[in-house]
Amino acid sequence: MVSTFTILSTAWPSFWYNPGMSLQKRLHQSPRAEEEGAESSSPVSTGSGSEEEDFFRRIVCGDRAAAALLYDRFADQVNRTLWRLLGADPDHDDLVNEVFLRLINSVRRVRDPRKLRGWVLSITVNTARGELRKRSLRRRFFSEKQPMSESMTNVQDPEARDLLAVTFAVLNRIPADLHVVFALRHIDDRSLEEIAAICKCSLATVKRRLARADKRFAKLARQEPALDDRLRRSSRWGTA
Repeated sequence: MVSTFTILSTAWPSFWYNPGMSLQKRLHQSPRAEEEGAESSSPVSTGSGSEEEDFFRRIVCGDRAAAALLYDRFADQVNRTLWRLLGADPDHDDLVNEVFLRLINSVRRVRDPRKLRGWVLSITVNTARGELRKRSLRRRFFSEKQPMSESMTNVQDPEARDLLAVTFAVLNRIPADLHVVFALRHIDDRSLEEIAAICKCSLATVKRRLARADKRFAKLARQEPALDDRLRRSSRWGTA
């Protein structure tokens, strides 16, 4: 699989660090953030356990400056994960905003500050999966063609751009749960154990979903010349 998806892992445009800016601006324009100045506009370092607990407590208590820092700390992770799950998606910015709104509204459910990063990842994946399911439902009733995102047009390498577009077009044709597991494993390079924790399911369930996803993807990819050629030259997928 590495030979097939290496190009995907290196093709993400550098500007995926910036989507969702509207939410970021709203958070940073809070009175508390203005008072704290530079301290509130820069990401919080990992720091000691007590610092982490104080940061977490401020978020839970509704401190908007801490919410701005939450965005600063996890924006890269959220953007990167959404990119690797959905590709260059025209709704990317809206989904980033939705993830952080869900985080802010549900952070009280996190009991241990050390698990905050995992919680962010789970919310991001669940948001993407929910969007995939909604789109699948719409396609049953409407002929919906996903427009090319402006960010996709900024991928300079034509081969990488075309491969990205075709890969995610194929992924969008398989069920959301299989799509997510496939992308986490083969594009985001997560271990099976990590995927089970992120998706909150058993390791056996992840293995079953991944086997089904691999089979569905390989079958559909055979219909796409660009992907078919790469799969046939892959030691893993050449006989799939």
